[in-house]
Amino acid sequence: MATLQDRETRGHHRHGRRLIAAGLASAGWLLVAACATTHAPATKAGATPPPVPVVAAAGPLSAVEARLRTALATSAAIIERDGSLLRLRFPTHAAFAPDQSTLLPEFTASLDELAHVLHSQEQLAVTVSVYTDAIGCDTYNQQYSQQRAGVIATYLAAHGIAAHRIIARGGGESVPLPAENTPEGRDLNRRVEFSIAALSS
Repeated sequence: MATLQDRETRGHHRHGRRLIAAGLASAGWLLVAACATTHAPATKAGATPPPVPVVAAAGPLSAVEARLRTALATSAAIIERDGSLLRLRFPTHAAFAPDQSTLLPEFTASLDELAHVLHSQEQLAVTVSVYTDAIGCDTYNQQYSQQRAGVIATYLAAHGIAAHRIIARGGGESVPLPAENTPEGRDLNRRVEFSIAALSS
């Protein structure tokens, strides 16, 4: 015959098991509720729902940069981003026939890609600058680079880019890159640069 102490002990054990079972059930309910909240947060009636994070869309210059990096990946272009300005640089020997203002086929293919990308971003303008090395007459280099820049601008205009979106500049030897006194440095200075930025109002 069980004593009073035995009955109380069994009672405590049954009570403990009920508390554990209740606790597990409660924990399971909380876990389900937490998972449900993760996928579909509930809001009280009349309450303002929490803001949904939105990834900002890339700006027009970022879109142009991404497309040009893909389109010109196999060309001689060097593409650099400088804040609100996108620069493309080509060595002159990859753009023009030697001592001429005749565009090379490989370069016109790059110009076609540039014109195609700019078509979709009418708020952007492009400045074409052609530079020479420091060998020869300053005046001749200036005029020669201006002539070549004009040829490029004419090509872009003929391929659908409005004239007011194009600026052609002959830089001559006015903006030398480092190491002009070496053959490699002079080769770097003979270059074509495109600067793409927002169209001025």
